[in-house]
Amino acid sequence: MEVSRESAFKKGKKKYDSEKLCKKHGLVERYTTSGACVKCQKAASKKWIAEASEALREMRKYHKAIEKVKYED
Repeated sequence: MEVSRESAFKKGKKKYDSEKLCKKHGLVERYTTSGACVKCQKAASKKWIAEASEALREMRKYHKAIEKVKYED
C-alpha cells in the first residue's frame, strides 16, 4: 500500500496506509478521497443506516395511516 495520500490518489487507489494515527484505531488504512480512517468511516456508515432505517419505518407507518384515513371517508 501507498504511504502518501497524494501519490495513492494519483495512482487511482481508493485506500492508502498512512503514518497518521487514528484516535480510536491507531495505524489503519485511510481513504484517499477524504483521508478518513476506514474503520471509523464504516462505523459511522452503520450508525447512519440504522438511524435512517428507523426514520424510514416511521415515515412508512405515518403514510399508511394517512392512506387508511383517506379511504375510510
